[in-house]
Amino acid sequence: MLITQALETEAMRTLIMRVILLILSVFFSVALVAGQTGSNEKRIDRSFDVTLEKSNYVLLEPITATFSFSLRPGESFPRLLETTSITIKGRDGVRRFSKLTNVVNSSPTESLPPSRSSSLKQIVEMDKTREPAEKMGVHSAAEIITCTDIFFPIPGKYTVQFSFRGAKSKEIEINIETPVGINDEAFAVLKKYDDPLSFRWVFENGDGSDVLRKFVADFPNSVYHDYSAYELGLLLFYRNDLEGSRTVLTSLQTSPNPVLSKKATALLKNIESEIINAQEGAQPMFEARLEKNNYVAFEPMFVEFTLKRTNTPTISRPSQDTVVRITKGKKTREFTGLTKAILNGGIQQLPGQTMPEKYEVSVLIDRISEFFPSPGSYTVQFILNGQSSAPLNITISPLENRDKEAFNFLRRQNCDVVFNCIWAKKDKVAALEEFVDTFGDTVFGDFAIKTLADFYLANGEIFRAKIQFEKISASNRPVIAKKAKRSLSEIKTQLSQ
Repeated sequence: MLITQALETEAMRTLIMRVILLILSVFFSVALVAGQTGSNEKRIDRSFDVTLEKSNYVLLEPITATFSFSLRPGESFPRLLETTSITIKGRDGVRRFSKLTNVVNSSPTESLPPSRSSSLKQIVEMDKTREPAEKMGVHSAAEIITCTDIFFPIPGKYTVQFSFRGAKSKEIEINIETPVGINDEAFAVLKKYDDPLSFRWVFENGDGSDVLRKFVADFPNSVYHDYSAYELGLLLFYRNDLEGSRTVLTSLQTSPNPVLSKKATALLKNIESEIINAQEGAQPMFEARLEKNNYVAFEPMFVEFTLKRTNTPTISRPSQDTVVRITKGKKTREFTGLTKAILNGGIQQLPGQTMPEKYEVSVLIDRISEFFPSPGSYTVQFILNGQSSAPLNITISPLENRDKEAFNFLRRQNCDVVFNCIWAKKDKVAALEEFVDTFGDTVFGDFAIKTLADFYLANGEIFRAKIQFEKISASNRPVIAKKAKRSLSEIKTQLSQ
């Protein structure tokens, strides 16, 4: 009897354990399916693909890519060159780049040289043919990739794949060939310069514009011609040679490259407006003002622009598009872009928008060591949209006393004069706090205090941010004081809610 009861008890236990195991099995199966479904939903939540206009290129040839992608609710239209990464498989192995621009790359696998300036200019096609795609939630943008000397340094077959916010394109096979004939002759000219297709060398060499003009004339049938011609037209426009720019860009309206033809057409509208206004004696107003005339070596500057325009479909980005002409003694140099953080330059076409009648903006100049490498007297002129500001005379004095100590502190920390290193390396916060406490009264102090306040605010430390903004609300740098007061007003609104 006892044996029978024991067996029945054991059987019951076994049955209960089987039921429990069955329930757990069903639970984990459902969870697994749900997880797979969720994963699938994530994969199909964003559509993304890239197509190239052809599969065969020669070394250094710019590549036009068309991106098709969907955006999630609340997402703004992206700068694809900044947010798209690329994986390249070739004879030299697998290489990954976290961006498509030739700005400093943050990829742990491979980096682009920090000296490379961003020459890639995004063109977002805003014409009516995009309307149906937008209604379906699919967007399209064409890009010109010019850092091909870094992506494809040697001839051969490559497989490339683009990634955008977690979504991947199909793999694309392309073939890079050695230039021959006229392409080889043009290639030999371009390879003389660093970062050849950024055309930075055009602005930084005294004879750069003449070399580019001759290059465009000498190699009309090369694969590099149309892109080079557009850069020449842009350069002439910046230098107020409107007729010369119009001649070059008009020929590009029939370019087989749809991106370049659209860019040329957009810029031609600006040029026609400029010419008409000039003929009517109504030249658009362009003014540039510096906060003062005397600076200490390496002291950051703010330039304030006032631009008045009419009948134009485009709007420029002064921090990136402005040409700076700097003369010291008998030597004149030109630079494009006012800040080190140059992203996508060029004129931006906006749908259904025009530049406001009066457009004002303040821009920080932090390329001081490049623009003004030594103390002395300089004449500075700003050029934007083909318009030149009045020449401005400034004096740069040597670093002395506490200003020199402050600069040496920054140099030891490997930080620039506005402490932008804090955004890339959070361990620099303590150094910035020390700098503010020790050198807050130097010419670099207000910039450091503003950076620290912005950092606190970005990290939700509102009260600490408020303390720093209050320090500079009466700054003798009008732009800094204005921004501090605006931030304090926003903080006050947050605290009252």
